[in-house]
Amino acid sequence: MNTDPEKSCWKDYFHLSRTERRGTLMLSLIFACLTLWPSLRPDPGSAPPLPDDRLPADSFITETAPAPSKPFPFDPNTISYDSLVLLGIPARIARTLDNYREKGGRFRDTSDFMKLYGWRPEDQQRLKNWMRFPEVRKDRKKTYSENHTFRHKQRDSPIIDVNAADESQWQQLRGIGPYYAARILRFRNALGGFHQINQIADTWQLPDSTFQAIRPFLTLKTDVIQININTVAQEALANHPYISRRQAAAVIAFRQEHGPFADSAALSQVYALSDSTLERILPYLQFEIPDTLSSDSSLVD
Repeated sequence: MNTDPEKSCWKDYFHLSRTERRGTLMLSLIFACLTLWPSLRPDPGSAPPLPDDRLPADSFITETAPAPSKPFPFDPNTISYDSLVLLGIPARIARTLDNYREKGGRFRDTSDFMKLYGWRPEDQQRLKNWMRFPEVRKDRKKTYSENHTFRHKQRDSPIIDVNAADESQWQQLRGIGPYYAARILRFRNALGGFHQINQIADTWQLPDSTFQAIRPFLTLKTDVIQININTVAQEALANHPYISRRQAAAVIAFRQEHGPFADSAALSQVYALSDSTLERILPYLQFEIPDTLSSDSSLVD
């Protein structure tokens, strides 16, 4: 039996327990895997190429344009895709132009065309003097002609009396056709006439721009047709555009209970009538008291 304490101590330093031996083995395996991993990975260059329809969008950035032919005059609004490529324009620019035009886009001048994304400076410099825009100039000329015709027709428009003009007279005004003329007359007849020219702007669906354009050619010479508030039936009163059915019923009920209305102050006592309603309706009302009611003691003061 070895009793040398120095030798016994030396062996203790190299003695591993079962758990320690297992841990050492696992660490060795992990280290070996990490060392061999680069050689086990597949070579990125050996991956099969993606089909054309799966190429990322930015892959077109590196595409090369064909050798340009001699420049020739062209209209960016009508030139074909093949002709663009023939001019040496990259395919992606040609496709962008086609998509823009298919969605209704138009180029009005050279600067518009140069705003297409991805232009190469050398292509811009080479082609900018070869662009032509004949259709755009034609459209501008047409617009000027239409505006000139509009102003000429407006100067020749007659002055009409809004309460006396018929449909044909209304249609002589710029922007007023059969549809709007019929609506204006329908609204005028329901009111009993216009007591202010600005009321025409309240015509259903009449654009304010149209009213402002015809406003200088309108005059008011004829009085409105008034309603006698002391004899009118409830249904007839409710047919007026400025009185609702609920308000008409309240007016008739008040009249039946308190007697005829002597004036607008008496009518204002009807709770259902707001100040704004009274302001709009009063030009269409008269307060004549029939002889059969003139001695009625229940008259509202």
